[in-house]
Amino acid sequence: MTGIELVALGPIFKWVWDEYGKDIISKSFAKSSDVIKSKWNKAQIEKAAKAYTAEIKRQYGKMQIIGMAQPIPLEGIFTHVNVLTKPTAWRRYSIEQLTQSYLDEGRPFFSKDISERKSGLDTVKEITKLFVLGKPGSGKTTFLKYIALQAVEGKLERIPIFITLREFSDSGLSLVDFIAKQFEICDFPDAEPFIEKILKSGKAIVLFDGLDEVSNESEKRRKVIRAVTDFTNQYDLNQFIITCRIAATDYLFEHFTYVEIADFYEEQISIFVTKWFAANRVRRDQFLKEFKKEENRRLGELAQVPLLLALLCLVFDQTGKFPTKKAELYAEAFDILLEKWDKSRHVERDKVYHNLSVGRKKQMFAQIAYRTFEKGEYLFPQQQLEKWIINYLIKLTSDKEPEDINGKEILKAIEAQHGIFAERAVGIYSFSHLTFQEYFTAKFIVDNYQRGTIEGLVNNHLTDDRWHEVFLIIASMLENADHFLELFKTAIDRLLVDGNLIDVVRWAEKKANSLRIKYKTAAIRSFYMYPTFHIADDLARAHVSDLALAFDINLAQDLKLDLSGNLNLDFSRSLDLARAIDPKLDLDSDRNYDLDLDLALSYTYQMAQEEVTGLNISPLLNRVLELSKKLGLKELNQALRNLSIPNENSTKKDKQTFRNKLQAIMRKYRDIGYDWNNDEEKIKRLALYLTANKLLVDCLHLACVSERTKIEDGLLLTPQIEN
Repeated sequence: MTGIELVALGPIFKWVWDEYGKDIISKSFAKSSDVIKSKWNKAQIEKAAKAYTAEIKRQYGKMQIIGMAQPIPLEGIFTHVNVLTKPTAWRRYSIEQLTQSYLDEGRPFFSKDISERKSGLDTVKEITKLFVLGKPGSGKTTFLKYIALQAVEGKLERIPIFITLREFSDSGLSLVDFIAKQFEICDFPDAEPFIEKILKSGKAIVLFDGLDEVSNESEKRRKVIRAVTDFTNQYDLNQFIITCRIAATDYLFEHFTYVEIADFYEEQISIFVTKWFAANRVRRDQFLKEFKKEENRRLGELAQVPLLLALLCLVFDQTGKFPTKKAELYAEAFDILLEKWDKSRHVERDKVYHNLSVGRKKQMFAQIAYRTFEKGEYLFPQQQLEKWIINYLIKLTSDKEPEDINGKEILKAIEAQHGIFAERAVGIYSFSHLTFQEYFTAKFIVDNYQRGTIEGLVNNHLTDDRWHEVFLIIASMLENADHFLELFKTAIDRLLVDGNLIDVVRWAEKKANSLRIKYKTAAIRSFYMYPTFHIADDLARAHVSDLALAFDINLAQDLKLDLSGNLNLDFSRSLDLARAIDPKLDLDSDRNYDLDLDLALSYTYQMAQEEVTGLNISPLLNRVLELSKKLGLKELNQALRNLSIPNENSTKKDKQTFRNKLQAIMRKYRDIGYDWNNDEEKIKRLALYLTANKLLVDCLHLACVSERTKIEDGLLLTPQIEN
C-alpha cells in the first residue's frame, strides 16, 4: 500500500460508529438489498479497521536505509526528534553577529542552537496545525511515521491519515477521494461517507508528507497547495502536519505554526548508535570510542544529520572502523545527498539548473568553497552566492546572459534538493557544515594543481590551523602525493631557517644518533627537541597526562605533584609527533632508561627555576639518581650526589648556583640542558615547526607515495635550504 495510511484506533472508530453508524449505512447502501446491509455492520467495520491497522503497521512500521538490503523496524532505530521553534532562515542577524554565535573553540560550529529547541512529540501534542521544515535526510518522513505509530498505540487519541503528497498529486483525485480509495483497500466498501464523518468529527490527525517532492511542472505544486489549503480549512477541527524541505516553497499556510527539525546533538547521536548496534554491544562501544577521538571530530558534523549518521553506522558496522581516508567517506555522503537519496525513493526533482551533471555540481561547489575558505569567509550574503552560481553557469553556455539565469531559484533548489548550502538567517548563507566547505576546498586545489594551487596551499597556509583538515583531505585525494610532500617538507625546513633554529635541529639529530634505541630515530629527534626550551608561562604548561605518558605514570602520583600548575614545560607537541612517526613508541611500558633519565633531568632542571620556590625537588632528583645507577653512569651519579639541593628557605643565589651546576652536569654527561638563547618568538617558531611536522606525518599516513620510508627518515633533519 502506498500513498496513504489510515490507522484504526479501536475506541475512536467505535465512537464514530456509535455516533454516525446508521447515517453511514443509510448513505452507503441506499440502493442496496437488505442482505448486503445486514452483512455490513459494526462487527464488519471493526474487522476492516483492524485489518487496515495491521497492514499499516506492517508496511510503515519500517524504514529503508541506503546500503542495507532489508528495511529495519522503525521503533528499533527511531530517536526522539527535537524542533527549533523558529526556523533558522527566519532569524534576522548580521554576518558579524552570526559569526560570534557560531564560534566554537575558534571554529564555526553551525549546529549550535540559537533558536529554542523543543521536543517534537510535545510540539505535536500542543499544536494542531504544524508545518515541519527540515534539511535533506533530517528525518521528516520518519518523524511522521513515528507520529502515526504513536496514534496506533492510542497515545494521541486521533485517527492518523498519512498522505504522501507526491502520490496524491500524481493520482488526479480529490483529497477525500484519494483517502477513500486507499481506505477501501482494507475492505471498506464505499468508504467516503465513513471518512467524511471522521473528518467532520475532528478525530483525525492528517499527515501530509513531502510537499517539496511535488513537481513544480504544470503548476502541480500550486494545485496541491490549493487542495491542502481548502482541505485544512474545510475540516479545521482536525489536526494537520505538513512536512517540507527547507527552501522548497515560499508559500505560507495560514494558521500553521512553522518549526524546523533540529540537527542531532550528542545525546541523540549516542541513542541512535546504541539502537543501531543493539545486537552487538562490543561494536557499539567501539563506535562511540572511535567517534570521540580528535581525529574523527569532523565526522561529528555529519552525524548531526540522521541520514549521514546512518551512513557512518553502516560503514562502521561493516568494517569495524572509520575510514582512515575521510575524503572517501565525504565523497559517499555527497553522492547520497546529490543523487542516491532521491533515486532510492523514486523522487524526480525539478530541473532548475540546466541539467547539470553531478560532476559539474561538485565543480561549482568546489569553486565557491575555495573562494570563500581562502578569505576566511564562512558566512556570505545570499546575493553574492547567487552571483557566484550565475557566473559559473554562464561559463558553461554560449547562449545565456546573466539576466537569463534566475540565481535565487537555483540557490533555493540546491538548498532544498541537496542540503549543501543552508540559510542561517534572512539573506545569509553558509555551507551546511564546515566539513563540506573544507572538502570542496580540497577538491578545488586537487582539481587545479596544474595552476599552482598545491604550491599556494603549502606556501601560504602551512602554519594556519584552520587549513589542516584541508591538507589531510588533499593527501588522501591525490593519486600520487610525492610532489605535494616534497613541497611540504621544503616549506617546513624554511620555518627553521627563517627562525634561526638550525642549531637546535642539528643538536637533536646528533643526540638521537648517539643512543642505541629500537625506535625510529626521527621519533627520538622529536622527543628531544621540545624539552630543551624554557617555555614562558603564557605559552604552554605541562599536563599531568603528558608526564604520565612520556615519563613514569606512577611518578606524579608518588610525588603528589600538581605538575599542571608548576612546571613550565610543554612536551605534548614533540610527544605527539614522536608517536605519529613511530606508532610503536611506548615510553611508559617499555621503560627505556636513557629517555627516562634525560626527561627526568629536564623536569628537575625546570623545577629548579627561581620562579618555582615552593616545590621540593628531592623526590624527582632521587628518581634521576636511580635511573643513572641502572644505566651504570657512575660519574653522573656521583656528580648529582655532590649537589647541594635547595629548599624553600634557600637564598636566591643558592638556588641559582644549584641550577647552574645541574645544567653543567646535564651538558657534560648527557649532552642536554642547553638554553639556545631562545626568546619568545623563537619558541613560537619551534612550536610551529613541530606542529607542521606532525601534520606532514599525518598526511603521509593517508597519502600514496613512492618512498615512504625515505620521507620518514628525513623528518626533523638539518635542512638543506641555504640562507
